[in-house]
Amino acid sequence: MTENEVAKIIVDAAFTVHTRLGPGCWSQSMKQSWSMNLEKEGCL
Repeated sequence: MTENEVAKIIVDAAFTVHTRLGPGCWSQSMKQSWSMNLEKEGCL
């Protein structure tokens, strides 16, 4: 996997989490959403 592919996965995960949960603090639910998105993409 190239650096650009990894970066795209991370940015896409951030966008998805932000869209679903909205802007806000770095809460536990935000961390869990990030983890689930990155696991789904095979990054964790």
